[in-house]
Amino acid sequence: MEARLRHTALLREAGYLLLGLVSLATVTGLYFWLDVPLVAVAFTYLVVLVLLAIVSNFYSLIVLSFIYAGCLNYFFTPPIYSFRIDYPQDLTTIAAFLITSFIINFLVTKVRAEQRDHMRTCETLRDANQGLEVTNKALRIENVERKRAEEGLRESQAKFRDYAETASDWFWEIGPDYKFSLLTENAFGSNSAARIGTACWDHALDLETEPEKWRFIRATLDSREPFRDFVYRGVGGNGSPMYVKASGKPVFDANGEFRGYHGTGTDVTAIMRAQQALRESERSARSAIDGIAGLVSILAPNGELEAVNRPLLEYFGRSQEWLKNWGTNDAVHPEDLPRVLELFKRGIASGNPYQFELRMRRFDGEYRLFDNRVVPIRDDSGRIARWCNLLTDIEDRTRALARLEQMQWDFAHMNRVSMMGELAASLSHEITQPIASARNNARAAQNFLDMQPPNLSEIREALNCVMGDTDRAGDIVDRIRDHIKKTPPRKEYFDLNEAINEVIVLGRGAIIKNGVLVQTRLSEGLFPIHCDRVQLQQVVLNLILNAVEAMGSVEAEPRDLLISTEQHHTGVLVAVRDSGPGIDPTHLERVFEAFYTTKSRGVGMGLSICRSIIDAHGGRLWAEANEPRGTIFQFTLPAVQVGS
Repeated sequence: MEARLRHTALLREAGYLLLGLVSLATVTGLYFWLDVPLVAVAFTYLVVLVLLAIVSNFYSLIVLSFIYAGCLNYFFTPPIYSFRIDYPQDLTTIAAFLITSFIINFLVTKVRAEQRDHMRTCETLRDANQGLEVTNKALRIENVERKRAEEGLRESQAKFRDYAETASDWFWEIGPDYKFSLLTENAFGSNSAARIGTACWDHALDLETEPEKWRFIRATLDSREPFRDFVYRGVGGNGSPMYVKASGKPVFDANGEFRGYHGTGTDVTAIMRAQQALRESERSARSAIDGIAGLVSILAPNGELEAVNRPLLEYFGRSQEWLKNWGTNDAVHPEDLPRVLELFKRGIASGNPYQFELRMRRFDGEYRLFDNRVVPIRDDSGRIARWCNLLTDIEDRTRALARLEQMQWDFAHMNRVSMMGELAASLSHEITQPIASARNNARAAQNFLDMQPPNLSEIREALNCVMGDTDRAGDIVDRIRDHIKKTPPRKEYFDLNEAINEVIVLGRGAIIKNGVLVQTRLSEGLFPIHCDRVQLQQVVLNLILNAVEAMGSVEAEPRDLLISTEQHHTGVLVAVRDSGPGIDPTHLERVFEAFYTTKSRGVGMGLSICRSIIDAHGGRLWAEANEPRGTIFQFTLPAVQVGS
């Protein structure tokens, strides 16, 4: 850039020099032609030099002055066309011309230089003035912005102060020596000013009980690294223990020198106590769950296993992770698994409590029967938060119930055999009567056969009577055999009224012997029942024989026995009413207890067995006082739809 400016200046000076030469040639030629005197030519040359001095530099003017002086000498001083000067006055004129041109050129050049300096000074002043105006404007703007910033800062500080005074958190600063240099008023609950100048761990209470975490936080501070959520136990402003959660970051100045830490603190005493209470509650809940006499598991809302108690782990002898895959391993008996998976899926989808039985494999390989009860636990909004699953081992109970049921069935069989023994005499009469009748009808048929010609119609009628008598005897024997033989319970649909009439036939001997009048009031169109016919007839027969025996001890009083059936809500009601001496009202329930009896030769098992039979059929057996005397034994049986 500088070389280009210098080249431009040289071109400009060459142009001025050329202009001076052209002017010289013009004036010289014109004045030479006009034969102008030397002094006039010299003056004109001075005028041209002055004009050139305004635009050209001093050195170009010196060169032009010498050239102009040579032209004066060569063209206008005799002898012309020669540089020789013959006259002294001509030499004086040329000398005066040179001196005058030098002086004028010097003065004009100096004036020009001063003018240029003045112009530069003016331009500098103008530029400075403009700069000052810009600076003043910028200062005014900066002043306005600074005032706004100061005002915003004051507002921000006021808001920050209000927040710091009202917020649960507080702000702190410590210096390079880890001593507090700033604490907001709410720090540590109260009396924060007393801690200024004290080390940040001076009021800690867990320095000795938890030294590891304090070594860690001290190493963090020494390494000038930030930290978050450091919780420690310290002394509050009122002297009581409190839990503090602190977070902070290091502060460095512009030179990178460590200046301390600043950060926030929070009183987390309530949170820590709540967490401690929660942990204690969880421990108590865990102890309570582990103490339950059953296998307990906690399931997520989708049915995934979350937790189990200790007895469950001990039962399976496997880990909780293994139990989570109970649907694919051998935890559940393979025969039960498809049914259990379907019930589990439907139960979780329903959102309601559900229950089922299943066999599960113990650690020794034995499958045992469990009762599984699953109950949803809901939150305040009603949504299922988890499922509680209780598994109760019912293997021993099921076996005991099976043995008890077998014993009850055996007792019932013994009771039936005992009753058949008591009815042996009357039953033999019931059997011999149709046999004797059949014999008489056979003899009559033989007599009709001996007649000439034989009376075929009478013979046919007599043989029909023989068949009817033998069928009647066979039915009695079949009923006796049904009550005596030891067969498993078998439920079936049958006519209740017909079964009761058969029982009355079996007890007819005892009824006649004790002089009892039997009446029946059997309703038609009863609901169908699904029971074991033999066991139900055993109950009715036991009640009839008890009533007959009780009325046998009554002298000179009517001995009435009423057997009735009727509809009862959704089932059937059977009642046996007698007019005997009755039962003490305080013993109406005790008569159903095992081994309790009011008979001198009784063992007290009949009514107990009867009640267990009715209970097993879903009914109810009870006793009431009859008016004006006697006892009513009643039992109900549920009705079912045929084919259900």
